[in-house]
Amino acid sequence: WVACWQNVRPVNLPVHWARTGLRQGHEMLAIANGIGQQQAAAAVKAALEAAGALAAVWSIGTAGALDPRLRIADVIAATEVTDGAQNWQANAPAGPAVRRGLVRTSQHIARTSVEKANLRATGAIIVEMEGAAVGRVASEMAVPFYCVRGVSDVANETFCIDFESFFMPQGPLNV
Repeated sequence: WVACWQNVRPVNLPVHWARTGLRQGHEMLAIANGIGQQQAAAAVKAALEAAGALAAVWSIGTAGALDPRLRIADVIAATEVTDGAQNWQANAPAGPAVRRGLVRTSQHIARTSVEKANLRATGAIIVEMEGAAVGRVASEMAVPFYCVRGVSDVANETFCIDFESFFMPQGPLNV
């Protein structure tokens, strides 16, 4: 995504990685800050502090499928994002048609097909770990919110590896 920008340059922010540049004449800021809601909220707040104002906030990444019809690499755009207690509306992005639906933010990776089925029963079609925090902060800032995810694992898949054992305290993976 950033590879399509012009005049890309690093930005010194209290996050793991940040770049700014121009895309179709618009100033863009991309931030990667690790895994989880706390890291995601901190990234949005750092972006606001750096930019002074934001035209929109996007949460982009990967997610586990809850809907058994979804396949790896399917693209999902959220209609809303929930942490299970509260929901945040998400805008529809312009561009190619993609599947839309409720996105469930979890505090941990949904490792088993049973856990994914239980989350699916809530109406969500995918599960990820940051969107609700980004939606909450965007709502507090009264900034349009978008959430787009690529499917990384299917609904009937159970992981034999505990990926969370690779998480470092500040969000990145230790691999």
